Amino acid sequence: MSKLFQEKAIVLDNYKIIITIMKNSKGYQKRLPPAIIAADKCNIKLLDALVKCPADLQYDTQVNKSVFTVLFEFSSLPYCKELILKWLKAFGNNLNIDPPHNINIDGVVHWTCQIGDPEIANLMMKTENIKLDRIDKNNKIGPYYLTTNNKISDDDIIKILDILYDNDYNFNYRPEFSDRETTLE
Repeated sequence: MSKLFQEKAIVLDNYKIIITIMKNSKGYQKRLPPAIIAADKCNIKLLDALVKCPADLQYDTQVNKSVFTVLFEFSSLPYCKELILKWLKAFGNNLNIDPPHNINIDGVVHWTCQIGDPEIANLMMKTENIKLDRIDKNNKIGPYYLTTNNKISDDDIIKILDILYDNDYNFNYRPEFSDRETTLE
């Protein structure tokens, strides 16, 4: 029943009702921000209704997650590519979506390479406070993921590498205490 009410609240774009319904839903986790819950459930309509400003997309240090970390963790990218593009265009340079620099987790460069879309990559690289040489939990640098996604065309890979280059990405970067190859090796 609450799903039906939730859908109606989304159609009406009534944020207050959506939140009330979510709080009364089975399995609601009150410590998580509503937009992160929607991302976790891969509910794109709900997520679209809940993200109203750049702060809704920022990394939440209380729960160590953000909408972006959840979306990219669950690889629901085909379903949310348009939504990510919408947010990047709407909030543009005011977005600070990269996680804190002191943790090893996927960030903007990783997401840029995972999504494999040059337009999104260009917009993501315009967000604030990006750690270009971030290492993820698997000790990988972002461009590694260009090699693991066989759905990205060679032309798009080259465009994304150009975007990274234009934003001062260091292709010779080797993670400290690592025998990992650089992007160029």
